[in-house]
Amino acid sequence: MTRKLIAQEPSLTPSQIQYKSALVGANLDRIDLSGKDLQGVDMTGASLRGADLSHANLRGAKIIRADMSRANLHMADLSYADISSSDLTGAYMKATLLYNTTAWCALFRRVTAKNALFIYTDLRGSEFFQAELLGARFDGADTEGVRNMSTAQFFWWASPWHGSHSYEPRVGWPRMNQSALGGITVPENAGNQRWTE
Repeated sequence: MTRKLIAQEPSLTPSQIQYKSALVGANLDRIDLSGKDLQGVDMTGASLRGADLSHANLRGAKIIRADMSRANLHMADLSYADISSSDLTGAYMKATLLYNTTAWCALFRRVTAKNALFIYTDLRGSEFFQAELLGARFDGADTEGVRNMSTAQFFWWASPWHGSHSYEPRVGWPRMNQSALGGITVPENAGNQRWTE
């Protein structure tokens, strides 16, 4: 009788454990993961509706077909992540970093993505219906087949009296091409309000 030697897996570092962790299909609605190191985590098909992922490290994460609607991704790092076919409707993405991210057919409907960086991101087939993209950068991004970009807002006019902003040009109102405060979050919002006289 011969015995086979079973090789034991060497002990893993905390970052290796996180990388191998899987939250596939998990219900993480409204969970607070702000500032967490979630590098390489597999959250395919997970529900992250209203989750707080602000300042989270999601580099290399696999978040395919996930529901991230109304999630807070303020200053999150999604570099090298795969968010293909995910629903980010209404997500708050101010100053979010998407460097070399795969986002095929992702839904960015009505997102607030001021000063977000979609650098070298593969956005083929994605949708940006009524997205707020003031100061967003798309350097080197693949935008083939992107839908409803014509409805997105890339600039607006600031009120000299510090009131609501306008999507329509107003005499004497300066045109804003980027968020004046960078990644800082304050009520500077044009929101989805329309200015009326």
